[in-house]
Amino acid sequence: LVALADAVIGLAYGQGAQEAAYQAELFHAAAYIVRAPGQLRRFEHELGLKRLERGISITFIGDVRYSRTVHSLWHLLGLYGPSRIVLCATQPTQATPDQMRLLCQKFSEVAVTENLNAAVIGADVVYVTRIQKERFKALPGEYGRAKGKLIVTPEVMRHMPTDAILMHPFPRVDEIVESCDSDPRAAYFRTIAYGIPLRQALIEWVLE
Repeated sequence: LVALADAVIGLAYGQGAQEAAYQAELFHAAAYIVRAPGQLRRFEHELGLKRLERGISITFIGDVRYSRTVHSLWHLLGLYGPSRIVLCATQPTQATPDQMRLLCQKFSEVAVTENLNAAVIGADVVYVTRIQKERFKALPGEYGRAKGKLIVTPEVMRHMPTDAILMHPFPRVDEIVESCDSDPRAAYFRTIAYGIPLRQALIEWVLE
């Protein structure tokens, strides 16, 4: 049943080694979480959709070129209103020309930078991915150029808006330091918790 639920999501958003549709749906669930002064609360489903349709600013940090979760999120976000996309990556993992053309067709604004502090300013969502060594088997030297170069710290988070959320598909290596975990804007552990009810809902829908 779990495999069937994953297959349903894959049919909607996934293409094997290039995309990870399940993580995109977890992002979709997390998009309904906002930070109110002093607390976190879940918005109603419709209000979450309104926020997406109004257009959000999302910053992708880390592996933009190869990350399956990032690629699936591009497709998912493209279904909603105009959004601003910031790609913060080193040259070996930055978007390819073909990927940039796709993004410029889907989104109202696309920016590229290697400056972490500048990348997170004004972001509604900061989405961080690890650099995966297996992506660089043909070019091992490029892995060394990319790994450990962009690390989110509490200092970087001070440049984020107070109502932004910080996300990561996990597993984490060193791209977000553990001292960020206590920040209320760090949503990655909450996102993991959404996985069980999301699968439950899909299984129920498939069996109806």
